[in-house]
This record gives sequence, structure tokens and C-alpha cells, in this order.
Amino acid sequence: MRVAPNCGDRLTTKRDRIAISQRVVQVAEVGERRDELDQRWPRLLERNGYASVGIPNSLDEPERWLRELDVALIILSGGNDLGCLDGGTACAPERDATERRVLSVATDAGIPVLGICRGLQMLVHYWGGELQRGAGHRASEHLLTHTNTTDIAIRSGTVNSYHDWIITAGALPDSLIPLALAPDGTVEAVRHQQHPQFGVMWHPERDSYDHTDMLMINDLVALGRACGL
Repeated sequence: MRVAPNCGDRLTTKRDRIAISQRVVQVAEVGERRDELDQRWPRLLERNGYASVGIPNSLDEPERWLRELDVALIILSGGNDLGCLDGGTACAPERDATERRVLSVATDAGIPVLGICRGLQMLVHYWGGELQRGAGHRASEHLLTHTNTTDIAIRSGTVNSYHDWIITAGALPDSLIPLALAPDGTVEAVRHQQHPQFGVMWHPERDSYDHTDMLMINDLVALGRACGL
């Protein structure tokens, strides 16, 4: 008699997937352009109960790839300056193009988006805002001042800072609402007025898994699931 295998919960439990964009790194000695992701990101998401999937920057059809994944959230991660910036460094046009196409799919399908540092900058640029080079925000910490309320958990107190490009409140597009500011008045967190798209300038993966940052991710996933994703 044939006995059915006992697969157990490990093979039958499905976790929500989170798609996360990756930085592009040029490795000159071997002639390669590589997609890379800080190892702390998959670890943070795993501890929050999610499966992470890196978004390749070399796909001909990132829209199709994304739709087939059934993701609960898209994270636009840090690294690489936007190619549109005058004086940007380590720019990656293939990443810019991929993230813009991913944002288009997310907007049409109602998939929640969380932009981190460069990811917030991409949201601002995508919706028609402007960035400028700033000082005092690289490898530092500063306090946040909240300016508007939201149902999504947003950290308060001190946050890390690792960026050279800043957004002033006046340079935000009308579609994005500032949620928090740095002491110099530059924008540290935003949300879209109509779509479930949020952005923060600090790096949750670099802060030993701050509880509020985990709640922020959970809230965004729940927002997408409430909309039937």
C-alpha cells in the first residue's frame, strides 16, 4: 500500500511575499553589473514573517514578473543615485527604468509601496517633485518632527541618515503629503494622497529592527490585503 508523505507545515504554510528592489554595482575586474541587496533586509523581513524576493534590474518585462508573484508589498530600497540628478554618483539607468515600471504596476494594481531613502526620492521624482543636494545628512542621526497624521505607523524620535540628496517641503509634488521633517525642515517621510505609497528617508534595516518600523511594514501589508491583494 502506498503511503502519502507527511509534508508538514513547513511545506504547506504560505508567507506573504515582499518584492524589494536592488542596487546595481559595477564589478570592473570581471566586467559584470550585479544586482545586490544588504543581507539585513531579508533577515528583517523574515523576522517579521515575510518572504523576500529581490527585483531584478535586467528584465525585459518587469511588469509581467511582478504580476505573477502576487506580492503583498513592494519596497524600493536604498543605494545608487537617481540618474536624473545633476552630479549623481553610481547611477544605474536600468534600475531607474525598472523602478518606474514597477511603480506604474503598483499604482494600477493598488499594491502598497514603501520607499526607503533613494526609494522615497524615486517616489518624489516619479510624481513630479524635485530633489537637491544637501549637507549634514550623511552618516548622521537626527530627530523627527511629525507634520501630518496617518494610519500607518511612523517612527518618532531619532533616526539614522545616509543620504546626500534632500527634499524640501516646497519641492514635493501636490500628490505627496509630508509626514515628518528633519530639524533643517527637509522631508523625512511622505504618503501619497490617493495610492498606498509611503516613503521614509531613514533605513529600517540598519537600526536593529526598530519595533515601529516593523509595524509600518505590517500596516502596509495589511492595507494591501484589505484591498483584496
